[in-house]
Amino acid sequence: MEFVGIKNQGVTDYINSVLQQLFMVIDFRESVLNVSFNKGKEELNENELILYELKNIFHILSEKQVDCTETVEFCKAFIDYGGNPINVLIQMDTLEFLNLLFYRLELALSGLVTNSFGGTLSSQVVCREANHLHEIKEPFFSISLEVSGITSIKQSLKQFCESEILESENQYYCDKCGKKVDALKRLIISKMPKHLIFHLNRYQFDLNTFERIKLNSFFEFPITINLKEFLLQNENQNQNEDQNYTLSGIIVHTGTLNSGHYHSITNTKTKWLSFNDRVVSEYNTADLENDFYGGLDQDKKKKKQSAYMLIYRHD
Repeated sequence: MEFVGIKNQGVTDYINSVLQQLFMVIDFRESVLNVSFNKGKEELNENELILYELKNIFHILSEKQVDCTETVEFCKAFIDYGGNPINVLIQMDTLEFLNLLFYRLELALSGLVTNSFGGTLSSQVVCREANHLHEIKEPFFSISLEVSGITSIKQSLKQFCESEILESENQYYCDKCGKKVDALKRLIISKMPKHLIFHLNRYQFDLNTFERIKLNSFFEFPITINLKEFLLQNENQNQNEDQNYTLSGIIVHTGTLNSGHYHSITNTKTKWLSFNDRVVSEYNTADLENDFYGGLDQDKKKKKQSAYMLIYRHD
């Protein structure tokens, strides 16, 4: 087999879709496979054990000696914030799972996740009286983008980085000026990661029904994108350097919020593949818009399938 699928233990498709995406990120895969453990499995702490089991899965996926593998031991090792292992009969949100997995892996081996997926957001307030800069920088592994009322990834990114004027009753207290002043507030990316993960916020709270729903509205995303306009430029960066990224993976959700299925589409550079649990097949990108942008079908009915997470790699 050229590529290996992963068995679904019940509703563990969210795990399978994430692990297949991470495996296809070459530098991250190699980092995991190159990890060595200086003690036996029974001596590993809970975070190291997750990394140990992930390495085993990546090893099987790399060897390509079977049609599909399984995640039984990984699920037993994977501990949530409450200290409980994965319940294979209860589906979890892929973003929630990915965040917890990254948290555990980074605790097991510092830099493992950061080196491939780590970026930095800069929350800034600029005093308009004396141009004083107040800044807080925070690391991130993914960026959540709004979908409601927005039709494209660039439009959503512009909203994400949109500036806000703080004035009148909302003036900002500038400690350098010693008084309240008009100020410009903004959020911007100060460091781009090698692999940029976007979460599309399709799960919303409906104020009319007081229930969470899934949005399948139209939202387009290109195969290649330049993100230079969203990156904070400073003296340590080449001002002429483009931030070109290529779409390398899509995690797709089909169905409703309470009843759905996840699978992955990946770009191997030579061809595109669909990983749907144990089934691996080639994918034609000519169908990308029809399959994953959401919106309406030919009968003007809402589509049930759309992209939920996007992974872009820096060119």
